[in-house]
Parts: sequence; C-alpha cells; structure tokens
Amino acid sequence: MSVSVETDLESLLARLSAGRGRIREGRRRGVIRVGQLVLRDVIGEHPVETGRSRAGWSAALSSLGLTTGDAGGEGEASVIEEAEQTEVEAINFVEYEPFVEYGSRGRSGTGSVRRSLDENRSQAAEIVGKEIARAAFEGSVEL
Repeated sequence: MSVSVETDLESLLARLSAGRGRIREGRRRGVIRVGQLVLRDVIGEHPVETGRSRAGWSAALSSLGLTTGDAGGEGEASVIEEAEQTEVEAINFVEYEPFVEYGSRGRSGTGSVRRSLDENRSQAAEIVGKEIARAAFEGSVEL
C-alpha cells in the first residue's frame, strides 16, 4: 500500500493571495459598519438647536452609504486604506462643532462623539472580527 501527498505551490500561493484580498475587503466592510454605528449614535445623542451640527454628522453618515434625511449637511466621511490598515474618518465642518463636543467658557460640552466611540469599542472589535472571519471563509476549499 502506498500513500502520497502532493501540493501545487503556485495554486496554494494563488489561494493565499485571493484570501488576503477577501480578508482586506472584510476588514473594510467591518470598519465601515463600525463607522456607521458610531455616527448613528452621535446623531442620536446630539443636541438640536438649529439642527445644523447634527446635519453635518448625518451628511458624514450618508457618505458611508446610509441616508438619514439630513444628507445636505456640512460633513463627510471617507474610508482610508493602507496596506494593513483601514480607517473611517468622519468630519463635521460646522465651525462650532468643537464647542458642542468639548464645551466653552459658559457652557459644558456634550461629549457625544467621544462617548459614542467609547461605548462602541468592544462591539466594534466584534463586528470587524466577524466580517474578517466571514470573508476568510468565503470560497474556501473543502478538504
């Protein structure tokens, strides 16, 4: 009786390369979902006097593919990708937004952005991890 095992290095490397691309795409999907989650929380907690500042965060959320009705605001979000890192950057261009977040001499800030980031930290890791795992096993070959 004889048993032999053969491998095709080129095929294996091609599979690894394809898997790496899928993992990168999973990471991207996960990070975008986290950005959407945080921005929805920021919008929900954001105080409203004129609605202009909240509309800026809504416009940023719209840039990530979710519309909220206030997409005409002064904000945007972008996905920044480097070799092994994916980042969502959301910007609210309303000039008084830092005062809403951090406060000023006569008024305390809301801290809604910082609080939303902190409250979603553990869920963010779970979301990104699940998206990466899902991507890694898409199209995997059964042994």
